Amino acid sequence: MSTRPLLLLLLFLAVHLGGCCSLSRLFCGPDRSPWVPQRFDTPRRTAQTLFESLRRDDPEVLFLCLDRSYRRRLGIGDSMVMRVAWERFREQNPGLHVAGYTEVPEPIRRDADHATVAVDVVGTVVDLDFERRCFWEIRYRTAGNPPGEPGGELRAAAEALRVVPLDDAEDNRSRLEFAPLVFPHGFDPVPVEAIEHVAITHRWLVTDIRERRSP
Repeated sequence: MSTRPLLLLLLFLAVHLGGCCSLSRLFCGPDRSPWVPQRFDTPRRTAQTLFESLRRDDPEVLFLCLDRSYRRRLGIGDSMVMRVAWERFREQNPGLHVAGYTEVPEPIRRDADHATVAVDVVGTVVDLDFERRCFWEIRYRTAGNPPGEPGGELRAAAEALRVVPLDDAEDNRSRLEFAPLVFPHGFDPVPVEAIEHVAITHRWLVTDIRERRSP
């Protein structure tokens, strides 16, 4: 297990963020006020969620911001591993939460599925690379059982969705068709009325964090 590349970069942010407000925040500790909603629908919102997780001292949310391929490269198999590494690192670097107050600029979109957010930290640029991933989600409730929330990643939305233009020139309408979604639910059947949420959604996740070197 090695979270060193990611955590060293977070420390870099914490140490280099300047200003008198940052100094006072260092002694106040992590922010305990209500969370800003977690959002992954744009690169900028994912970046804001990531920095919010630093500010709130919440490694599990930071874990959600990272793409699975990036977690593997860092040796982070699950959120529990992330939490253990975080706790050890935070004990040695108690000012880490200060990094969460950095401003997040608009991203640079390289194409429909890739973007970079460049954060200027006292003259040093840190790049956060993002990739758009597609997921399916279902949530259901049955009597006497906790809610079921199966889901998974798709290679592309076209695996589960199809847009069919209608012969309707006046209104220019199309029909959105869903492919069958196979989900586990144990022995108890799941009637239609028990299903509370079905979605095909895109999330922008972090695939790399790096300090930009001077030419």
